[in-house]
Amino acid sequence: NLYTKRRRGYVLYQVAKAMRISGKFCVDEIIMLTGADKSLVYRFVKECLSKGLLEIQAKLPSSHKKGCWINIYRVTDSDRFKKEAL
Repeated sequence: NLYTKRRRGYVLYQVAKAMRISGKFCVDEIIMLTGADKSLVYRFVKECLSKGLLEIQAKLPSSHKKGCWINIYRVTDSDRFKKEAL
């Protein structure tokens, strides 16, 4: 469906913009800000990590689940991120 493809492109744009503006974030914050699907955000983060646009800055223990950890990501270079991800 053409509408869903356009919608997905717009959501990815919003996700990338939220990541760039936040600078330091966890995936749940990006989901809360954009309303995007969790799997879409995780896939985009994985892609950005492989390109070197993001790096894992810290791993914090989850307050909701015992034994789980939350990754805190950081945009490595804002200008490069803007060119390649947006």
